[in-house]
Amino acid sequence: MGAPLIPDPRNFKWELLSNVLKIFDNRRVRKELSKAGMTPLRRASLILRIVMISLFFSRDVTSVLRDLRECEKLRIFVNIYEVPDTEQVYEFLSRFSERSFVSFLNGVLSGVCFFEGRDLL
Repeated sequence: MGAPLIPDPRNFKWELLSNVLKIFDNRRVRKELSKAGMTPLRRASLILRIVMISLFFSRDVTSVLRDLRECEKLRIFVNIYEVPDTEQVYEFLSRFSERSFVSFLNGVLSGVCFFEGRDLL
């Protein structure tokens, strides 16, 4: 069990997370969610926010959910007011293969991030 997640908007890591989570409010992202079969859209967006927090801080989804339940400041920061059960999150994620999840993320990145030039790598 790690230290609890306490948002600090002055910290660059929390500022970056805030910008990443704003992507899920984008219309284009909702279109990609629908295309990937991640419905209902509100639930999908909510769960993907939780997964992104988990990935961002290298935390277990269960510990992120616990911190969200315990810390109102964290819920407000990440714009999550209804915290789902652990079973709901894992049940939702189990519907998708690794390949379809990566395909979804590629669609989101190509739709939201505009790259200039051809030789990026």
